[in-house]
Amino acid sequence: MSKSLTPSITPKLNLALIITVLITGALAFIQVYAIQSVLPVLMQEFHASAAAIGSTVGATILAVALTSPFLGMISDAFGRKAFIVGSVFLLLFLL
Repeated sequence: MSKSLTPSITPKLNLALIITVLITGALAFIQVYAIQSVLPVLMQEFHASAAAIGSTVGATILAVALTSPFLGMISDAFGRKAFIVGSVFLLLFLL
């Protein structure tokens, strides 16, 4: 009969939290991959090769990779909840 010295922590998941996480994930994928639907149009308009136009997707992923460490530090400073909520609203207005 040994009891654990650490209390068990059970996170409270409510509907608002689940919806926020789902919206954040969906917007992240939309931001990165929305350009793919217009790649053929861009190839025709700019008379560019598939590799050159495809680099637009790579540039987006590179930008995310380069800014993620800095945005992580900012979210630690201001709090993740405020940062995520602000990011969701900013994405909604920019899309």
